[in-house]
Amino acid sequence: MMTREEYKAQQAKLPQTSDSKNDKAVAVAGLGILAATTFTTMIGVAKKRHN
Repeated sequence: MMTREEYKAQQAKLPQTSDSKNDKAVAVAGLGILAATTFTTMIGVAKKRHN
């Protein structure tokens, strides 16, 4: 059986989430693709307006 202090200590812990380097690499790659797509779309709209 747990003591009251042990129970409170267990309840106070936050759940551990993944913080691996692979997750960060995937996020950076996704942002890069998003930025490239946005830039390409903006260039396409600008060319269309000038013609």
